[in-house]
Amino acid sequence: MFHGLTQKLTGLGSSFAALEGLTEALVQELDPKWNIKVTLIEPGWYKTEGPANAVLLPPHPAYNSPDLPSNQIRAAWGTFDPPGDTEKAVEVFYRIAGLRDPPLHFPVGEDVLALVKNKIAQLEEVMQEYGSWSAGLRAAK
Repeated sequence: MFHGLTQKLTGLGSSFAALEGLTEALVQELDPKWNIKVTLIEPGWYKTEGPANAVLLPPHPAYNSPDLPSNQIRAAWGTFDPPGDTEKAVEVFYRIAGLRDPPLHFPVGEDVLALVKNKIAQLEEVMQEYGSWSAGLRAAK
């Protein structure tokens, strides 16, 4: 959910969105009597081997402009220094696993919290401006 760089890397961002949708749908299918808890941990960027092992394919020629966000990320990828401390994040993950009633979404990292707040503000702005367009759309009975 709302990963800054992943919003600019279409494949990765769409994979995260699919996982989020699947998780939200799964929770609706679980009978509360089963007492199964599901949490989508949404981490920010942490120092892992992931970026070093990532394979970035060259862009399609139609998308070769250096001004495009995805190409700016490609250009900076080798020098990207994730802000998060992995060991501290793992401690938080363990704490989440021990929660009696964890939330469905759990963003972890100051970078992600800022992105989530920004996304919420954007959605609130749209609802404020265009929410009235939804008034009266119920079908007549």
